[in-house]
Order: sequence, then C-alpha cells, then structure tokens
Amino acid sequence: VVILPEAATILFSRGFPLSTSVSGIRLIQRSIFRIQDEQERIAMADGSAGIVLCNRGVLDGLAYWPDTESSFFAEMRTTREEVFKRYDLVIHLRAQKTEQANHLQNPARLEHSDSPLALDQRIAEGWEGHPNRVFLDSTPDVREKVQHTLRLVFELLPPYCQSHAVLA
Repeated sequence: VVILPEAATILFSRGFPLSTSVSGIRLIQRSIFRIQDEQERIAMADGSAGIVLCNRGVLDGLAYWPDTESSFFAEMRTTREEVFKRYDLVIHLRAQKTEQANHLQNPARLEHSDSPLALDQRIAEGWEGHPNRVFLDSTPDVREKVQHTLRLVFELLPPYCQSHAVLA
C-alpha cells in the first residue's frame, strides 16, 4: 500500500510562491496537478503497489480553477474520461459543517476565505460522473469516518493484501 501526500501541501510547505491573481492561480493549479500526476505515476511505475491511496486526486484542482472546466482539461492536457480511468474508487470525505474545518488549521491551504462547504461542493462537482464514487458524511466521531474509509479501501485490496490486513 502506497500513501501519497497532498501535492499542494508539498508545494506550499516548501516555499512555493502563493498568488491570488488569476494567472497565478492557474500556474499554481497546473503545478499541483503535475506533482500529483507524477507522484501517482512513480507509485505505479514498478508494479509493486497493490493499492495507491491519494490524499487528493487531480480533479480536485477543478474546485480551485479560475476559469472554465474545458480550459482546465486543455491546460492539463487530459480529459475527464482519462482521469476517471486512473481512480478505481473516489472517496469523498464531506467537509465539516462547522466553520472550524480542518483546512483552516493548515497554513499551506489557500482557501481560508472560502466557505468549506462551498469548496466541498465544487470538489464534488469536479468528480461528478465517476463510476465508483462514495460520499462519507461528516460525523461527530472522526473514528467512525476513518473506520468506514478503511473498510472501503480494504475491499479494493488485492487478495494477498487482504489476508494480511487488520481492521481495528
């Protein structure tokens, strides 16, 4: 099992410049897309990964994209269909319904002024149509959400991994 970190956090925690201009946001989102894309390719390159878990997928960038959806796909040189083929399962962990959402505690996040629920909705729209997408609602007990997520991931594990996995 390979777990990939969030590309945006990698960039911004290492000093990548922030920008709020439209052209700057386009360049930032293109960079995030490329890092996420390359991480996924590296993880799959030697064929030893039974499963690759991503903190975010490349289509999450649509929620931050300052222009049209078609311009996003043109800029990233891909299509929605090509992206969908890369992800066997999309687990959408719904945003907390309070203003104390987790991303507000992460200094590498750009959406401080944006409503977590509005951003969550845009991310959901970006992945609309994926043939295997699951939504997990926000719960007061985060352990419940984690357990549900682990069960979903466990079902995707190859048989040789399932026999060694432990769900606490």
